Amino acid sequence: LSLTHVLNRDWKITVGYSLDTQEATDDLTGEVDLTEGEFLTSAGLFTTLAFDSRDSKLVPTKGSKAEVGLLWSTPILGADLNYLGLRGSFFHFFPVTDNIVIATGVRFESRPLLDNSTDLPIQKRLFLGGATTIRSFSQSRLGPFNPTTNEPIGGLTAASAHVEGRIRVWRELH
Repeated sequence: LSLTHVLNRDWKITVGYSLDTQEATDDLTGEVDLTEGEFLTSAGLFTTLAFDSRDSKLVPTKGSKAEVGLLWSTPILGADLNYLGLRGSFFHFFPVTDNIVIATGVRFESRPLLDNSTDLPIQKRLFLGGATTIRSFSQSRLGPFNPTTNEPIGGLTAASAHVEGRIRVWRELH
């Protein structure tokens, strides 16, 4: 549930309440007593401040997009976990020629804990790799691994940066 206020053409702010329930697949930390098949709930208040000056939301050729966000997940608001979700991102697109665009970007996300626990269950940890972060790695395969099983275990902080080029091949095919 959220409310968004458009400040002007490029800026908007969103505030709201988030409720997210996920089925447990593993309990690697022992901090939250879950077994496979049980559910884990995050719930809390959030806010996001966004700037977007791109010329197109789908295939931008110039402009920037930036966001900063904060989530407070707390048992007071119905959550099983007590943590902050901090995130920020910045992307910039600039044309080299009429048919070539360079895109750059950085992302950061962290989930500091607000109680005496030392880790989050695997469902709430952060992972890199896959279609939405670093495409040259398979889903969740970049980051810390369990040395015994060689399975990814994620972490409480993730950061990535990229530079990529997009070339128009024919009409709107890039």
